[in-house]
Amino acid sequence: MMNNMPTYLPAPPTLEGIENLEDWKSSVLDHLRLHKLQRFVEEHVPVPAKGSFERSVFEHQRLHAKILVTQTLGAEVKKALRREHGWDQEAEEDPKVVWDLVLAAVPRVGDEGVEALAQRLGRADARRHASLGEFADDFVGARRHLALLGVEVGDGLAKWLLLAALRPYDAAWHAALLRDHHPDRASWAELVAEVAARARREAAAVKQARAAAAVAAKLARPPSAKPDDPPPTAPFDDPTVLDCSVCGHEHESTWAWCKGCKKHHSQYWKCVGLDAEDEESVLDP
Repeated sequence: MMNNMPTYLPAPPTLEGIENLEDWKSSVLDHLRLHKLQRFVEEHVPVPAKGSFERSVFEHQRLHAKILVTQTLGAEVKKALRREHGWDQEAEEDPKVVWDLVLAAVPRVGDEGVEALAQRLGRADARRHASLGEFADDFVGARRHLALLGVEVGDGLAKWLLLAALRPYDAAWHAALLRDHHPDRASWAELVAEVAARARREAAAVKQARAAAAVAAKLARPPSAKPDDPPPTAPFDDPTVLDCSVCGHEHESTWAWCKGCKKHHSQYWKCVGLDAEDEESVLDP
């Protein structure tokens, strides 16, 4: 059976720098493939003859591809493209050119150079982060950034640095990791997987604790007192309301007889189609 559900892709993230380059690249490529436009970043697509139908289709598709590539570039990335490559967003129409410039410029975006990234790894401390998951993402991201800058941190050194950063976070867990995932025996991927698993457990525990606290607070709150419903009104019991024998309807006794439409109305009523000077005479009882 064919699936008739509409295809939906979340918007690509804003490209801030090397830390989310891969996520941005993957998302933009998905959007380009969805619209059958990926060729515009894979090659310099030849321009059809001017004035032809193919030319108008080409220009529409090329603009669409350019928008998909440029609309989510962060401010720092755009500044780097202009500063280092003289990029003119309005003049440059080829998405392939923009795509290549982004991939070349992004690894150098930001103030962090090799030395700063190396210090982030060497001085890493899981306690300085809001969560274990945040720490792990930062550590792995710094190592990947160094690799893109041409500085490879081997698996062996990375494992020792990661273990050192976890010691102040939980000494007992660090000792267990050192025993079960010693750098001489376990791989980098195995150690990272163990850290990620604990990060997920801790995040789930925090979420559960917050939910329990919210339920407890709700139960401790006294039920709000609801005001009694007002008694139903009985307008026809009002002594000022009469059953009119002239017009055959119930209305207030103060209503005047309208000579314009032959009905009783409120004194503030304005009869449609009558001039202002006629109102007083029309509303006379």
